[in-house]
Amino acid sequence: SVDGAVEVQTRQKPINNDFSLNTAIAANVNGDRICLYAEDHPDGMTSTPLRVNGRAINIGSKPYFLANGGVVTRSNRSYIVDWPTGESMTAQPGRSSGVSFYNISMSINPCARSYSGVLGNANGIRRDDFNAPGVSAPITFFPSGSGVTRDIEKQRLAFLAKDFAEQHRVSQASSLFDYGIGQSTFTFTDRSFPRVHRSIHDLNEEQRAMARRRCQDRGISQANMGGCIYDNAYLNIDPIPEPPTRKPMKKTDIQPVRTPVINTNPEPPVQEPMPHPVRGNASP
Repeated sequence: SVDGAVEVQTRQKPINNDFSLNTAIAANVNGDRICLYAEDHPDGMTSTPLRVNGRAINIGSKPYFLANGGVVTRSNRSYIVDWPTGESMTAQPGRSSGVSFYNISMSINPCARSYSGVLGNANGIRRDDFNAPGVSAPITFFPSGSGVTRDIEKQRLAFLAKDFAEQHRVSQASSLFDYGIGQSTFTFTDRSFPRVHRSIHDLNEEQRAMARRRCQDRGISQANMGGCIYDNAYLNIDPIPEPPTRKPMKKTDIQPVRTPVINTNPEPPVQEPMPHPVRGNASP
């Protein structure tokens, strides 16, 4: 959001030279910093993916109330983050090509603010969602008309991966992620990726038909069918239906919790490192 109270950042890990998956999420929830790590945890706490303001947190079935009015809820292995202003994010876990990832869904209801980002600007006009400053985006990503060629679609993919992505790239100054010793945004930045652009037109009719059947069997809507076919055919990602629309939480309904009686997590036990044997004049 333009006012900065709502921000979601994602980190991708490459699969070969053409695809990448969301392996971490960071969000500003009205002033609280929430992170989810499917891989590349910034610390040794791999038993939980959740970090709240840098601290590893385990939550069960009860909501976790944030100091500035947001709420984090866990449903099985998925996490739902609600902003006190009505926005909501659902992170659903998955695994493909040996990489754990999160499928992310955002709900903005009602669209009462100004937004920008890789999901569009929520102004109700689809054709300008992916424009970069001074540059209009090429035509629709997953075209249904036969008049759109493979070359035109790949031109759009190249635009999204370079011009549009650079506009929204996370910098060290803007990053909401936690980092391990010696890490920074540079550790996870590769401007040469993707080195190969895959189009839905590169799939043959049998591949598209098989993926479509899988997506239809799982109840994927027609609006999301193109993306589902793409993900399932190329990466064998299990079709994940869009989460149901949640009733937005109004700011008046969620007051800042200063002394909550909620999930408390003991500090992990500290284990003294085992001394290394000393042989000759070698240092331990």
